[in-house]
Amino acid sequence: MPMIERDGFDLHLSGPLRLLDARGRRVAIPSKRAMAMLAMLAAGRGERTRSWLQEKLWGARAEAQAQGSLRRELSNLKAVLARAGGGFVQSDHHRVWLDRERLRVHEDGAEAGGGGEFLEGFDLGGEEGFEDWLRTERAARAARRDAPAAAPAPSPPRGGASRALRRPSLAVVRFTGGADAPRREELADGVADEITVALSRFGTLRVLAAAPGDAAADYVLHGRVGLDEGRVRIWVRLVGPENRVVWTERFDETAADAFAVQDRLAVEVARQVDSAIEKEEMRRAVERPVDPDDAYAAYWRANALFRRWTRAALEEAVALCARAAELCPSHPWPHALSGFCRGVMLASGWSADLFAERARALGDADRALQLGSDDPSVLGYVAATLLVTGGEIEQARRVIERAAALGRGYPSLPFWQGWIELCSGDPRGGLEHLTAAAAINPRSAVRPFQQTGVGLCLLLLGRAGEALAPLEDSIHRMPDHPVTLAALAAALALLGRAEEAGIASERLRRVDPALLAPLIMRDPPLRQRWRDAIELAQSGAPPPSLRLVSAQVGM
Repeated sequence: MPMIERDGFDLHLSGPLRLLDARGRRVAIPSKRAMAMLAMLAAGRGERTRSWLQEKLWGARAEAQAQGSLRRELSNLKAVLARAGGGFVQSDHHRVWLDRERLRVHEDGAEAGGGGEFLEGFDLGGEEGFEDWLRTERAARAARRDAPAAAPAPSPPRGGASRALRRPSLAVVRFTGGADAPRREELADGVADEITVALSRFGTLRVLAAAPGDAAADYVLHGRVGLDEGRVRIWVRLVGPENRVVWTERFDETAADAFAVQDRLAVEVARQVDSAIEKEEMRRAVERPVDPDDAYAAYWRANALFRRWTRAALEEAVALCARAAELCPSHPWPHALSGFCRGVMLASGWSADLFAERARALGDADRALQLGSDDPSVLGYVAATLLVTGGEIEQARRVIERAAALGRGYPSLPFWQGWIELCSGDPRGGLEHLTAAAAINPRSAVRPFQQTGVGLCLLLLGRAGEALAPLEDSIHRMPDHPVTLAALAAALALLGRAEEAGIASERLRRVDPALLAPLIMRDPPLRQRWRDAIELAQSGAPPPSLRLVSAQVGM
C-alpha cells in the first residue's frame, strides 16, 4: 500500500518526543539538546529569544560559549531538517521560531492513538534551567488534565477576576485581646485600625474590612494583642490564596503607655505585611503556567523575573510587561516596570541598539507618569529608570520628592532616596537613607539592592572593610548583578585580597565587558575612584590616580 503524502511535518509532545515527516516517517533529531529546543519552541508560542534558549540549555556555560553552542546546534538541526524536506525552524540574530504552516504540533497524543506524559522519559542531566522548565510544563498539563470540566458560568477566583491588572486585596479582621480584658480589647481594636490605615495609605493594596471567615479578599490578616507588665505583644498571621500561611511574626515592645506605641507597631506590621504579599504574588506568578491573557499574572511574573538580573529574565520581563500593557493599556504599572527593565538592560550593555533602548525606556517612563503620577510605586520605578538610563538626576530627585509629598508612608521611599543621593555624589546621605530603608523592612523584596547600595556608599566613603559584608550578602542573591560585582571587586582589591578581587573582576568582565556599571555614578571624581579600584582588581597594580586618592583619604 503506498504511503500517504501529507502537507507538512508533525511533532508529538505527549509520550516520547517524535517528529514525523510528510509521509509519516520518523525523523531522527541529531542531539538531545536539539530535541529539547524543538519541544521548548513548540510548547510555547513557537518563538523564543536566543538568550532564553541559551540560559535553559547551556546555563552552566559562559555566555560566549553558550552562544557558540546554540549556533552549532541550530545549524546541525536545520541541516537535518533540510535533508528531510522540512525547513520549519527559522532564526535571526535575536530569535528562533517555528513556521507553524509547515509544522503541526500535537500535545495531547490523541492523533497518535494515545496520551502519555509530556516528553515522556526525556531529560537533560545537569541542565537545571531545562529541568525546571520541564517540571513546570508537566505540572501545568497534569493540572489541566485532572481539572473538572468547566461550568457554563464559572465563579470568579477569590478577590475578583484574575485577568485584569489590579492591586492585591487584603482583609484585616478584628484583632483579639481576650474577652475578660476590656483594655486589651480596646488596644487590639486600635492596632487593627492603625494597620488598616497604614496599609491603605501605601496604595499598593486594596484593603478591606472583614469579619473572621470572610473569603472575599486575596489575603486575610489575623492578629492577637497581649499586655503583660508594661510590655505590648502583637501576634500576626497572614493567610493567602488556598489558605496558605504566608507569614507570621510576633512584635514585642516595652511601654509605660501601651496606646502610645500602637501607631509605631502598626506601621511596622503594615510594612512587613506589604512586603510579604509582594513576595507571595511574585512566587505564585513564577510557579503558575503562563496565561497570555492574564495581565495580573504577567505583571507579577515580570516583577519576579527582573530580580534574577540575567539578560534572558529581563527580556522575558519586558515582553510580559508589553502584554500586560496591551491587555490593560490605561494601567501605569506595566509601563513603569518595562521602563526600568529596559533601563537595566541598557546599563548592562544587553541591548543591540543602546540609543533605541534608552528611548524606549524613557518613553515607557513618560507613559507611566501620564497614567500614574499619584502612585508611589510608579514614581519609584520612574526615578529608577532615570538613574539607570543616565537621565537627569535632578529630575529623578523631583519624582521621588513627589512620592514623598503624597504623604502615604510608602515603604520603598527611603530606598529610592538613598540611591539618588548616592548616584548624585553624596554617599554619606545615601548611606543614611539606605540604612533606614533596611531597618524599616529587613525582609523587603529589594534587600539585595539595598545591600549593594549600602556597600557602595561605604566603599566610596573609604570604608572598604565595612563594605564587604553587605556586598557579599548581595552577591549571594544576585550573582550576576554588574554594580554589585563592580563594588565587590573594588572593595576586595583595596583590602589587598588580590586573588578574590581577580575572581570578582573576571565575573564582572563576563557580565559587563564594557564596564558600564560605574556610569550610574554621576559625580566624576567618585566615578573615577571606583573605576581605579576596579582596575586594581583586574591588574593588581594601582593606577597613579588611585595611589594619590588612597594617600589622601586613607583608603
